Amino acid sequence: MSAPPKKQSLDPTQFSQLLLAQIEQRMQESLAGTEQQPTYCVIRSRTTHVLSVLAASTLGHDHDMVWGPKPFAECIAYVNAEVLLQQAQGGKPAPHPPEEPQ
Repeated sequence: MSAPPKKQSLDPTQFSQLLLAQIEQRMQESLAGTEQQPTYCVIRSRTTHVLSVLAASTLGHDHDMVWGPKPFAECIAYVNAEVLLQQAQGGKPAPHPPEEPQ
């Protein structure tokens, strides 16, 4: 039988360098994850036809996505453009709740 291989020991300087390299790598990985911008979607309510902005990660099957996924600022710009377009065409947003006929 042969003897098990001896563990190679690191001197304190090598150990510190290895530890610092691991810490730096983990910090870079976590920073890379935070650079990703969350995305949002514009949805339209099925009952009131109101446009809303939701995080793309929360979008379910019960939502009618109109536009996206895009960054939040682009979604807001889309909603603003739609409202202006609707007003330019002479339409007005439906009140919520709808007005009762008199």
